[in-house]
Amino acid sequence: MKRVWITTAVAVLLALFHPMGFAAKVVTAPLSEKIVHPRLSAPAEVISYRNSALGSKVAGKVIALIPLVGESVKQGDLLLRIDNTNYRLSLRASQAAKESLQAKIKFSRYQLKQAKRLGSQRNISEELVLQRESELESLMAQLSQQMIAIEQAQHNLEQTSLTAPFAGVVTQRLISEGEWANPGTPLIQLLATDAVEVTAHLHPHDIPILTTATALTFTTTMARYPVMLRTVLPLQDNRQRTQEIRLTFQSESAITGSAGRLEWQDLRPHIPAELLTQREGTLGLFIAQQGRAKFIALPQAQEGQMVLIVELPAETEIVATGRERLQNGDELDIE
Repeated sequence: MKRVWITTAVAVLLALFHPMGFAAKVVTAPLSEKIVHPRLSAPAEVISYRNSALGSKVAGKVIALIPLVGESVKQGDLLLRIDNTNYRLSLRASQAAKESLQAKIKFSRYQLKQAKRLGSQRNISEELVLQRESELESLMAQLSQQMIAIEQAQHNLEQTSLTAPFAGVVTQRLISEGEWANPGTPLIQLLATDAVEVTAHLHPHDIPILTTATALTFTTTMARYPVMLRTVLPLQDNRQRTQEIRLTFQSESAITGSAGRLEWQDLRPHIPAELLTQREGTLGLFIAQQGRAKFIALPQAQEGQMVLIVELPAETEIVATGRERLQNGDELDIE
């Protein structure tokens, strides 16, 4: 009986000293004031989509190698010259063969004309006329083939001069003057400095977030560069389970090979981790509803991490402070 009397007395004293009973003193704030938009990031690097190993289509000795490593060139500038002696001689031989055929064709036409005249007078057989026609047709076909040979010889001669297919910087000289160049062998590495973009690999669940994000930046240890999403490759890496994305620089660009991080802001509403409370093994939020505390469980929440929240209206009153010993249904004394 003594213990019951003491407990009752304590309850009476607490009621006397707390005019509002056992209402918990808390401070609330609208959900809209507590919303944050996290910055996300992923490793990224700058690549060039014009970084070409240029080679020759013809074989020969290199007699001139014009630009040095690091020098800039314009589109059409001469980079390398191969000895063209044999190709010039081949072209002259093809042209001479054409002239020879043209002379034969001229004589063959004269023979055919005479044969037709004699044939009309019945002085030669029809078979001989047909033979002259066949000879002329054969020579005309040879002339067509020879014209093709001349075009090929002319093309080969032109290929002895290697020119820049685009403006850029020479990053490597893979051959020296006096060395022999073979068709298809890389001779000069040319890099276009204005043809760069950022590549990054993201998990598929991050792709929709990034496509609606704002303030995308490529960040290195030296600077930050605004970028813009160009494309998402429709291909997933089987090992990493990621998708590649490509982004373009909006103004100034970083140099090819730069490594850094792609950063973007998630526009979806999140709640900071410090507003989370754990009750019965579940993390959640306390809100004020009709003067009482209501616990909103957030099963997706993780300890120490902000959590995505889209279920509650922006005007919902969140218990910001005073929730340490708060229980679901407690009466609130809102300051």
